[in-house]
Amino acid sequence: MIHRLGTELEQAFHKGNAKSIKLLVRFLAELANANVILPAALLSLFDSMLNIVVESKDEASVAQRRSDFFVYVILMTLPFAGHELADRNPEELDRILETIDVYISKRSTAVNPAIAVFDTEEGQDFFSQPLETYSTVERR
Repeated sequence: MIHRLGTELEQAFHKGNAKSIKLLVRFLAELANANVILPAALLSLFDSMLNIVVESKDEASVAQRRSDFFVYVILMTLPFAGHELADRNPEELDRILETIDVYISKRSTAVNPAIAVFDTEEGQDFFSQPLETYSTVERR
């Protein structure tokens, strides 16, 4: 089952199927919660996604929206497995959050008003809320 899940996730990445990627990564998070996979395996996937984000700063060929998507998937997966990751791999989780924080602070936040879905406050970024939430939550 795990092998098939890996194959499906790889195919979703190759096809650019955003919905499948989100759902499969969330499913992996739930498998980490159930101790079917190690939390380190989920963190390894996050690392792989963040490596693409870091490399995209050096390559103009990788669009910011792709990097934003990977960061978004990680941030939206953390509520599903954050507690388990914080308990079993706190240093790795902190490193991932720091990498995301650096990416968000350096990324372009220019919004094209023609494609903006929601009104936002001046300078507010759609990543700011989840990251602020994770930064302020105390570990128990």
